[in-house]
Amino acid sequence: MENPRSYSYWREWRRALMNWSDHVYYDETSPSGLRWKRYAANNKIKPGDVAGRPSEKLYWSTYVLDRRYFNHRIVYELFNGSISIDLVVDHIDGNKSNNTLANIELSNPKHNAAHASKLGLLCKGSSHINSKLTEEQVMVIKNKCGTVTQQELAKIYNVSHQLISDIKLGKAWKHV
Repeated sequence: MENPRSYSYWREWRRALMNWSDHVYYDETSPSGLRWKRYAANNKIKPGDVAGRPSEKLYWSTYVLDRRYFNHRIVYELFNGSISIDLVVDHIDGNKSNNTLANIELSNPKHNAAHASKLGLLCKGSSHINSKLTEEQVMVIKNKCGTVTQQELAKIYNVSHQLISDIKLGKAWKHV
């Protein structure tokens, strides 16, 4: 049994006690997949209103009892019960806004990442938020690897020696 003082224990415990059907109901015609069941937020939210809003990453999320929850997880739990903290809800078609019951499935993070990769949803290369190099720079690095030392290339491009080595060995930037 997990330590009852840990954050994940209490998070899972709170989710297990949440009765989503007290707050929302599933509606395939709703853009979020959910609608409010009762008045909320000082009567600004009425029964039948769309529950939640999309984030910048296009996942719909809803605040219930001052906590934010992802709509795809709520939809899954409405029909299948509580989800273990180590599992994720995967969008089968890759569309993060499509929270219909037919489009979501329970999976582990490894399968979810493989599925996203297969659908081309993972950012690669310079489109990745943490990228320090462009595809053009990587091509230059690959061409210069025999004539310039990896230490010098690392200094020129302000990256680690390990990254230059990984590029040379084909472990990083495989798509270039």
